[in-house]
Amino acid sequence: MAEQLVRGVEPFNRFLPVAGQVNGTILNFSRIARDVGIDSTTAKEYFKILEDTLLGFFLEPFHLSIRKRQRTNPKFYLFDLGVARALQGTLSVDLLPGNYAFGKAFEHLVILEIIRLASYRNLEYRFSYLRTKDDAEIDPIVERPGLPIALVEIKPGELIDDTTVRKLEAFARTFENAECFVLCRERQPRRVGKIQVLPWQLGIEALGI
Repeated sequence: MAEQLVRGVEPFNRFLPVAGQVNGTILNFSRIARDVGIDSTTAKEYFKILEDTLLGFFLEPFHLSIRKRQRTNPKFYLFDLGVARALQGTLSVDLLPGNYAFGKAFEHLVILEIIRLASYRNLEYRFSYLRTKDDAEIDPIVERPGLPIALVEIKPGELIDDTTVRKLEAFARTFENAECFVLCRERQPRRVGKIQVLPWQLGIEALGI
């Protein structure tokens, strides 16, 4: 069935660079379809092919209701940073700490590691993202059977400022008993109120993964 869907190879070829460009963002299927020259249903099928062939995965929006969860568009992450950068045409651009591309790549790396390790260890964790009406966003949210829900903010900085901590604290007020983590490049773990600021490798361990 997948082979039949991509029998028109040219539109699928046009789709792949666009998939690279929207990597890690909330998918707007109508806009993607316009950019590629296909309809939105075909755009959704193309992403499904990438998922079915293990070239990427969806990160669904968080909601306590499964029905409502399905009404909001997901994010999509490619399985490898190098593949994403190749599709974006940015392999020759250095990733330097402090620039936007470095931050996006760091976030992509950490999310890949979290989901990969959870899969390897057969953990029944569920991953999602949350975006509010005023465009505040947090991801991933990790639902862990038998453990409190975890709110995770991924930041590439070596020193996390108070703004990041306050934003996470604001989110935490809407989740009863949630654990909050900032996974970053600081060298030493520390706690700011209820927020655990951790080197990203230690942060993944703290999530129980």
